[in-house]
Amino acid sequence: MSENIPTRFEDLANEIILDILDYLDIRHFYRAFFGLNERINRFLCSLDNISLVLLPSDDDNDQSIEYFSPRNIRLMVADGSCKIDLKRFSNVRSLKIECPTDSLLVQIQPTLFPQLDYLFLGISNRWNNSLNEIHQAIFSNGFPLLRTCILFSEPLTNRRWLVSASLRILIIGTYPHLLHVNTYRAILISCPNLVRLTLFGRFDHNNLVQQSTYSHQLNYLSLQSDEPSLNVVIDHLLSQVPNLKRLCLKGLPMAYPISAIDFVQLARVLHQRVPNLQRFDCHTFAILKNTVDINTIHSLHPRFAVIKYQHLDHPDFDALTTKVKSK
Repeated sequence: MSENIPTRFEDLANEIILDILDYLDIRHFYRAFFGLNERINRFLCSLDNISLVLLPSDDDNDQSIEYFSPRNIRLMVADGSCKIDLKRFSNVRSLKIECPTDSLLVQIQPTLFPQLDYLFLGISNRWNNSLNEIHQAIFSNGFPLLRTCILFSEPLTNRRWLVSASLRILIIGTYPHLLHVNTYRAILISCPNLVRLTLFGRFDHNNLVQQSTYSHQLNYLSLQSDEPSLNVVIDHLLSQVPNLKRLCLKGLPMAYPISAIDFVQLARVLHQRVPNLQRFDCHTFAILKNTVDINTIHSLHPRFAVIKYQHLDHPDFDALTTKVKSK
């Protein structure tokens, strides 16, 4: 064996140790190797943009949490019962809270997280004022570096929003609750540089207010819904984004019968509202077996040419999709 091959862990190159960290919790690594020698200590001190997961069993006296909390890290709170004080992570750039509770939400304040560029808030047990304040901050430039935001609650528009110029990607999921269509325009006005928007839920369009066309620069819009009147919703949404390049429509699997898309009407809407559309995707939209001529659908709009039948394990329904089936 060559004498140049390291035989001790502490002699491994930094690049190899970084690869090993892909398979280890950073805190386990700290507990196992901190203090081994000066080189390992310097290596740990140099780590940045690492992922740290907080669990219900953690407490503020954990030395590994104290060591990494001042860093620019990606922080995930895996359970709402976590009792760690989030204020100590003031330099966090990415924050993910899967089950936000009142005690966690009240800590998410712009002054405490000035470096935040990614925020994920899962389903909250109930609506509260803290959540409303977070939404107000998100859409009023409270987090000036925030680029990506994923919310599983609908932001209220009962207060005026300011411009949030940094936001580029926004995902809002409200299912099984209703998503108010008129909130959509407020989001576009608040986020002039938004590039990608995904909405997941059933839309409340009973009190739909027809407004003048708003020419937003949004490139990508994705809708996932079992909304029975989806064509009406699509027409309203697309009227605000004439520069759209990509549209993705997704049904909800196992929802039979799913919202029946009238492709003739949809093609007319696309021609009128988004003439520069470059790509159209649809996934798992159920149709009654042997009721649709796929060639007719292809002829309605150039972007429908990629739509295919997908056979479902159901006695009455198949599906239309553009998704390529993995082999």
